Amino acid sequence: MAMKFVKTAAQQIGEALGVSRALIHSYVDSPTPQIPIFAEFLTPGCTSISHYKIPVSGNPHVQQLLAQDQAIAVKNVYTYPLLKNSQELCREYNIKSILAVRTSYNSQANGMVCLHQCDRYRDWSPEEIELLESIAAQLGIALAQAKLLEQEKQARIKLEQEIRDRLNAEAALKASESKYRHLVETSRDIIWSVDTSGCITYVNSAVKQILGYEQQEMIGRCFTEFVPPAQLAQDLCAFECILNGESIFGYETIRIGKDSSLVYLILNAITVEDEEGKIVGVTGTATNITERKRAEQALTASADKLRNHNLVLTQLAKNQVLYQGDLKAALRNITEVAAKNIEVERVSIWLYDETRTQIQCLDLFEKSSNRHSDGGSLVAADYPSYFQALEQDQPCDRISPQTSYANW
Repeated sequence: MAMKFVKTAAQQIGEALGVSRALIHSYVDSPTPQIPIFAEFLTPGCTSISHYKIPVSGNPHVQQLLAQDQAIAVKNVYTYPLLKNSQELCREYNIKSILAVRTSYNSQANGMVCLHQCDRYRDWSPEEIELLESIAAQLGIALAQAKLLEQEKQARIKLEQEIRDRLNAEAALKASESKYRHLVETSRDIIWSVDTSGCITYVNSAVKQILGYEQQEMIGRCFTEFVPPAQLAQDLCAFECILNGESIFGYETIRIGKDSSLVYLILNAITVEDEEGKIVGVTGTATNITERKRAEQALTASADKLRNHNLVLTQLAKNQVLYQGDLKAALRNITEVAAKNIEVERVSIWLYDETRTQIQCLDLFEKSSNRHSDGGSLVAADYPSYFQALEQDQPCDRISPQTSYANW
């Protein structure tokens, strides 16, 4: 599941930024630092590099990336000092430009995202660099979650085997009862049991951390009370399959927490049988994947934002008004496209006078009324802080509502 998510992330990043190759690395710091390639996106005709073991030792470029959260953008890999020892690799795989950034969790590096441009030397824009840094921050959480899930997978396999032994061999249960109880009560996953009607007969203490309920608040209630309406039919179908003798592993579902929040889980479940082999209930585990889901959603939102940004630039570039010398029409087009793209009510364009002590509105577009207007002005003497921020190329987000063009 985690590998599928990372592969999807590599593809979305590669397509959104229009690169030749997108690599997502994990990071292992012991016994020897390594950055194995976790996922790779390639454009047609681009050679795969997934088998190549990129060194950390003796590689100042990688070492610098792992030491900071800021991305490193390289237009020409053959003139960049930190890549001097990697030029043979760059020539072999036709790499011309690189944009890379580390992923991290709790300020500790846990991977890297590396973009290659092979068909040209590319100037990476500030917006592209900022977007990749934002995506890397979300991926850091996802990679940490993937590592945690992998670590807990082995513990779950052992625990599930012990559960099977408990259900199918009473003698084996008695021999390992103390060890089993300790594993259940200290597990970070929810361990649960229900009867054939779906009534909860047992949950371990992890339910408090994940769903917010005390154990006694859930025992005796039907599991369907904690399922969102939109998820109910699917979960009842899965429950029926288990009662028919099927086991489920890696089943994604949703539960409602005590604070009414939605909690995303992965369930594993098997039937419980009595001494005669009759199914008397269901037992299993539930792993919290809410953070990973949020990271997936954030990554998708970032990719959508970039696609919208590129679409607007394409629309502006194709609009012949910009090339016909009609300044007023061009300004009207720019304000309309900007308002729709960044989803704000008003967008305006202003021009300094010759003394730079006054600015005049050349065009103001109001989206709700689909109306253009112009002619308003602001004087530096009335708004000194505002004009000072403009001179220093700072964002100006504190202009008084009274200066809204609607009041002029």
